[in-house]
Amino acid sequence: MQRGPRLLKPYLIWSLIYVAMFTAQAVIKHQSVVESLRSWLPPEGSQRQLWFLP
Repeated sequence: MQRGPRLLKPYLIWSLIYVAMFTAQAVIKHQSVVESLRSWLPPEGSQRQLWFLP
């Protein structure tokens, strides 16, 4: 039971850091925040090929 939260915590922290970076970059470039995040987040982003895994 301890393993799940221990593994999920760093993933969530780094995901928040990346979302903040993409959001800041989109605001600076006057682009849509949703469009910039959509290209990174699943299922359209780089992890698309992993969506079939349980």
